[in-house]
Formats: sequence, structure tokens, C-alpha cells
Amino acid sequence: MTVEDQLVDYIAGNLPPEAAKKVATALENDPVLQQEMEALRVVMTAIDEAKLEEVPGKVKNNFYAFLEEEQAAQLHKVVPMRRRWYEWAAAAAVALVLLGTSMGLLWQNNQQQQAQIDVLLAEVEQTQKLLILSMLEQPSASERIKAVNTVPAKVADPQIIGALIQRLEEDDNVNVQLKAAEALANFTNQEYVVAALTTALGRESQPELQIALIDILVEIGAKGAFKTLEELTEKEDVIDVVKAKAADGMGQLI
Repeated sequence: MTVEDQLVDYIAGNLPPEAAKKVATALENDPVLQQEMEALRVVMTAIDEAKLEEVPGKVKNNFYAFLEEEQAAQLHKVVPMRRRWYEWAAAAAVALVLLGTSMGLLWQNNQQQQAQIDVLLAEVEQTQKLLILSMLEQPSASERIKAVNTVPAKVADPQIIGALIQRLEEDDNVNVQLKAAEALANFTNQEYVVAALTTALGRESQPELQIALIDILVEIGAKGAFKTLEELTEKEDVIDVVKAKAADGMGQLI
């Protein structure tokens, strides 16, 4: 477990003394890690102290202004640094907590305010989407994996699906590719997702990824992948385990 993975427990005081000492030493020598910890502290404090009370109009307006600014930034550039991501994540997390408490009151007060609730929900979903897209571009593989793990399984947003396909096709970390493939399995009702998984199977050379893709395609009954499976069984650079898996998949797709 990396130091970054231990920050939450470190802030909460849940680490054993030896582990806490190592984290403290790492923090002394890493200004970026210090900023990351402060961002996490802000998020945790906001969640702990959040109370069910009306959100002032000024806070809502500030959040909307923040969201519009970040949306515009996403259209022109990819968030470049881990430091920027944590600053954004902290601000967005606090805003989401405030919006959540506001929605609780709106539900309780008057059903006629349903339209306002729908607007708030849409803003929360959009913020979550922007955070996921930003995390998928982070230089750290662990951050990209976290991003994939937070993709809603029931929300087939084309931009997020496209980003997952890009991770599957281009990521230099096989663990990220595996997670992307697993996430894409939730959207195989979309033909272009099945096509992307099939194309990846024919191109990838990592055995664990090949096997995972075969499992997904066979499970959904993707008969269009039959030819790709057949080609795998004939390639000299494909290991026997994968060839056997592909042959078995062909039998199930017939």
C-alpha cells in the first residue's frame, strides 16, 4: 500500500505507530503530498460536519459559477497536474455535500420543488462526470484505476464510455486496461462498445487482458467476435492457455 493510499487513515488516526511514522516522514519531504493531504482533510471535515440545513443562495450560486468554470476548462484542456486534481476534488466534494443536504430539505418541504431537485441532481452528475474524466488523465495508474472504479454502472454517458475505451486501447498499465474492460462490460448493449472490446482482443498481447476480454465477449454472446477468437488460436505468439480459452469461447458462440 502506497503512502497516498494511507492518507485517509493517517488523518483519521487509524494507522499503527510505525506506519504513521513513515507517512509523516514522506509528508515532510513531499510538498505535493502535503497538499494532497490537506485536500483530503478538507473533504473529510466537510463530510463530518455537514448538517441538514438550508444552503444559502450565495453558496449555491458560487457552486454553479465554479462548475461552469470547470466545464469550460474541460473543453479546452486536460487538467494537467495531480495538485490541480486534488484542489478540484476537495472543492467539488464540499459542494456535493452542501447540495446533498439541500436536496434532503427540498424533498421534505414541498414536492412542488421537484424541478429544483432535478436540476441539483443533474449538476451533481455532471460534477461526478468531470471528476472521473479528469482522474482518467492522471499520471498515476492508481488514480486512473480509482476513476474507473467510480464509473456508474447504470449511466451510459458517451463521453465516459469513450474515455474508458481510450484507456483500454492506449493505457500503458495492464491493470488499468483490465479495469477499463470490466467497466465497459456494463455497456455492452451498445454495439460500438462490443466492437471496441473485440478490436482490443485482436490487438492486445497481454495474456491476462486477452483472457478477460474473451470472458466478456463470450458471456454476452458476441458472435461477431468469433473470427477474432479463431485468429487467436492460429497466432504463433499467443500462449497455449489463451488459445485454449479462445477455442472454448468459439465453441460457446456457435
